[in-house]
Amino acid sequence: MTQTKNKMMRIGVIMAVVALVSMIGLAGTFAKYTTSETGTDSARVAKWGITLIATGNAFANAYKVGGEKSTSSTDAIIVKGESDAKVVAPGTKGSLLAVQVTGTPEVATHVTIDPATSGGKVVTLGTWTGDYCPLVFTKKDGSKIQQDGTTITTVAQLEQAINDYLETLEGKYEPGTAPTLDASLLWEWPFDADNTKDTALGNDTTANVNTIKLDMKVSVDQINTDPKAP
Repeated sequence: MTQTKNKMMRIGVIMAVVALVSMIGLAGTFAKYTTSETGTDSARVAKWGITLIATGNAFANAYKVGGEKSTSSTDAIIVKGESDAKVVAPGTKGSLLAVQVTGTPEVATHVTIDPATSGGKVVTLGTWTGDYCPLVFTKKDGSKIQQDGTTITTVAQLEQAINDYLETLEGKYEPGTAPTLDASLLWEWPFDADNTKDTALGNDTTANVNTIKLDMKVSVDQINTDPKAP
């Protein structure tokens, strides 16, 4: 009888232990703190899409009435260079900055004008007869760069003033903004400037004198600095 009782007690203890272990396991399964998070992401290359068109049409072979370059065979021509040579003459005019910029990039950009040749100049005037160049250059704000006999008296000074101005022409643009060349530099040879000096220029057939050369590179570059900063 005693043995049976002891046996029953051992069975009871074992069952109690098993029940306790089961309760602990269930507690671990259904009563715990848990935090989780998932994240997904993707990206594509930011768009650039900039197109530059430098027409190289600052000067022309033929000019029509009014002084602009001729664009039609029906134009009334007042100046025409022989052998398709591009020329300038009294009464002619044009634009030095014949450049088109298109595109809306998704990055900040910087537009600049530089000489196309390393160490060179954007505009070269060289030697003019009598150290006289009648060309008048007009900025976007309407102010002029010319031999005025006061601040600019020589062709070299005129050339320097033009290039100094061109170096200031730049622009910084935020992403999503179409960059532009927000600048203008028109040129004109007034029809009645100085008839005596103008005639001397036309009669001087010396090679490589009385010329104007444009050697310009317009660049649009991505920047990683604040485009709104000076």
